[in-house]
Amino acid sequence: MSRTCFTRYTFARGVIVRDLSFEVRAAKYGDTKEIDRASSAEKEIRNAWEPDVVDAMHRPIGLRQAYGLMGLLLGLFPPAALFWKIFGYGVFSPSPWIKGLWFLTPMFVAMNLACAAVGYLAADMFRRNLTRPRAGCGILGSKYELGDYVLWRKFLFLLPFVAAFWGLITGGAGGVLFFGFGIVFGSIIAIPVGVLGMTAFGISHRILQRDGMIELRQLLPVALGIASAITAFILGAPIGPFR
Repeated sequence: MSRTCFTRYTFARGVIVRDLSFEVRAAKYGDTKEIDRASSAEKEIRNAWEPDVVDAMHRPIGLRQAYGLMGLLLGLFPPAALFWKIFGYGVFSPSPWIKGLWFLTPMFVAMNLACAAVGYLAADMFRRNLTRPRAGCGILGSKYELGDYVLWRKFLFLLPFVAAFWGLITGGAGGVLFFGFGIVFGSIIAIPVGVLGMTAFGISHRILQRDGMIELRQLLPVALGIASAITAFILGAPIGPFR
């Protein structure tokens, strides 16, 4: 049986140390029951060693929900600003050619909702790629628990790439509704939005979070501020002939 990535910790004169003998036994015999018992013991040691700041939070939000909220906002407001600036959402466009095409309005609404929904769901890739296992690794199946961020240097290296992939998926999901070929333009436009927005959010979240949780009153200003800043830039910046 291949070695698991589980590590047991014990106290030694007030310092948490690794129990290497347990790792050897687990690798040799694959004693999953002992791994489960030690997993519970590790969590108890973690709670006793670290300040219990999570319980002190009024409304703690987990990694999945926090990144999902940011993905929802970035998939909702920046595309809406772009549709408004270029096409007037199909209703308020100064161009008589676009204003007469009534079917553009429901199509833009559908594209906007698709970007928001996919942005929310796809944001879970940040939790999966930027955190490390807390109680085991993939071989343990359902016992695999994601919780702690990876090291800072790895985090800063991976974050822009994951954000770019998130933008590719989110923009493509909304753009495909624009007669199919919009998937290319949607992805190209959404990638820089994802890189800027999700990178800024990821760094902010890591600084503010405690044990993977963040207070709602801290999350909302950060997420809304980043999404609003990008939206304001799109509305204010000249995009070709659209000013």
